[in-house]
Amino acid sequence: MNNSLVSIIIPVYNTAEYLEECIESVLNQTYKNIELILVNDGSTDNSGEICKNYADKYPIKYIFQTNQGVSVARNNGLDAATGKYVYFLDSDDMIDSKFIETSVDVAEKENADVVITAINVDNKGKFGIIWTGAPWQLFIRRAIIDKYTLRFVVGMRTGEDNLFDNMVTLVTDKVQVNEYAIYYYRLRSDQTTQVVDSEIIFNDLQVKLIELEKFCYKYNLFEIKLKVITEIIFVHYLNACMNSRLSVKAKEKLFNMVKYFIVKHNLPAYKILYDSVVILHLNICQILSRVLILHCKTFKDFKKYLFFVNIYKKLKTMFRMSFKIKKINEAKFLSD
Repeated sequence: MNNSLVSIIIPVYNTAEYLEECIESVLNQTYKNIELILVNDGSTDNSGEICKNYADKYPIKYIFQTNQGVSVARNNGLDAATGKYVYFLDSDDMIDSKFIETSVDVAEKENADVVITAINVDNKGKFGIIWTGAPWQLFIRRAIIDKYTLRFVVGMRTGEDNLFDNMVTLVTDKVQVNEYAIYYYRLRSDQTTQVVDSEIIFNDLQVKLIELEKFCYKYNLFEIKLKVITEIIFVHYLNACMNSRLSVKAKEKLFNMVKYFIVKHNLPAYKILYDSVVILHLNICQILSRVLILHCKTFKDFKKYLFFVNIYKKLKTMFRMSFKIKKINEAKFLSD
């Protein structure tokens, strides 16, 4: 049996009610060669005491930082990690007892840099591979993180998780799926949908484009990852446009920013056709990005497809059509 060290990083902020369950799910793993790193992001409840109590009983690394946000906490955890593999776990969630064992097994047997895990929402007994773009769905070989100096971008209010995921998936094609590694995602009663001001959304999207551009230039990714970069840009744009406070004018401002990036780097924005087998396994924002790429030529068309009714009609059609997706007005799109 493989015995590679696995570093599990848990950023902690005011989750005392759920924290013990989270930590116990790590301690109860069938795979024992684990380096558990708890990073207390300046919690104001008794989360810190819980962390210190566990660190006194078990060989756990405990890090305290003044409140700087989850990205800084994860980065500090990465700096302390020494394992061959790295995994991020949120402090209000849990993992199945064979999560690490099965993930190491897949990574070793398939020589994978990244293993994508399954998710069980609110312990409803149903689970599956639904790509969320969250770091807790990535079991990562640390050599990739070190080689490309991968870190979470600090200072954004929205989408820092997805940006880290983007960078990981841009630098490796050695990705495998582990359907037996089940992540228990907790739906909390105190969770609310975040509605952010348009200026913050605009600034965050600008930061994402700048960071992606720097990263792609540094590793010459514009030469080899055009389609993936285009997809990433559209997903970030769509995520930004989902905010209910954005006016049509604000969305147009976001669109122009994305359009400038696409034109600047000669990305194939309107000529990418994807097989429906791939589409059916992607999350909602990624699917919507495909809808826009396949169907929109002008900004007028773009605005039309941002209305949810039309979007869901298109999605239903796409799911019914299955393998016929590539036949939809292909000649028309490619002639533009």
